[in-house]
Amino acid sequence: MENNVSLWYASIPEWLSAIGTISAVLIALFQKSIRQWWNKPNIKVTCNKNNPCVEEIKEDTQSSSVSKEIRLRVKLENTGNYIANNCLMIIDSYYAKREDGAYVITEFTPKQMKDYRGANISYVAPHLNYYYDILTIHQFDEIGNVSDAGHQKQFFKPSIIGDGKAINLKKGTYIIPLKFYSSKLPTVTTYLKLFWNSDDCTTDSRYFDYNIISEKEFKAIKKS
Repeated sequence: MENNVSLWYASIPEWLSAIGTISAVLIALFQKSIRQWWNKPNIKVTCNKNNPCVEEIKEDTQSSSVSKEIRLRVKLENTGNYIANNCLMIIDSYYAKREDGAYVITEFTPKQMKDYRGANISYVAPHLNYYYDILTIHQFDEIGNVSDAGHQKQFFKPSIIGDGKAINLKKGTYIIPLKFYSSKLPTVTTYLKLFWNSDDCTTDSRYFDYNIISEKEFKAIKKS
């Protein structure tokens, strides 16, 4: 029995050497695949109702009929360990909720979304926050149109912004797919749900809601 134990202990270095050799061979064979799996970006899109995701902006009424604006953004973070290059965030459609509860899609020419400075983001570095402008709610003053109470009348308009002409929305509930493209990643699609039903430029939760929903929730909503 003791001889068997001694032989087993004596063979441990040989086993370790064999395991090391096999591991080295496997790493040599698959190092490119391992490196590609490890060295890659990982994109996470979130939002909340705090600045800078929701920013209230006062406009210069002397040069514009817009007296107030609420700008809605999403935060994009690369939680991976590699830069995402050749980046684009695109919106090419939205789903509007009808009175019967069904959602109907509206498609349009793809719009490239910009950051809060109005610039196109070409890369997303690891562990830094980037903010894309998605929607805006404008308060327009009707110049010369005064209510019975003596106040200047106003109207309000939510819009999807980005390159090209804004896509105007009405009061209601919407789901907007945000598609993020990068040369290092498959398309990352995030679903933004918006509710707005107000005659004011407000972020009061009774009239305004704005959040990310999962793909599972999106599919369940589409089926209902």
